[in-house]
Amino acid sequence: MMKALVVDDSSFLRRLICDAMQRLGFNPVEASDGALAVEMARREKPTIILMDMIMPKMDGYEATKILKNDPKTAKIPIIAITSQILPEERKRAEDAGCDAFFEKPYNFWELRETIKELIK
Repeated sequence: MMKALVVDDSSFLRRLICDAMQRLGFNPVEASDGALAVEMARREKPTIILMDMIMPKMDGYEATKILKNDPKTAKIPIIAITSQILPEERKRAEDAGCDAFFEKPYNFWELRETIKELIK
């Protein structure tokens, strides 16, 4: 079964995204901050990562940079899911290495199509 790493400091939002990923046929695993996300991505080898960008300890930008610079995790698609809607945030996420960008609240159907494209 495909795995999705869902990273968000809000347990409520993690649960919502995990539920969505289960409906898409993924086995979701969760991380509450960027440092834990890096550790879990290396251990769990997910098919895709859905990353909140603003979190305590280590933000999603830093976690994405680390994962994209590690040969073991560099090819895992990372989707930024953030409430930061300023245009420069999208560029900052792209510069960090994110493969796609969604604003909260996201459209489930658009997310589904993006995931299909990224993992084919």
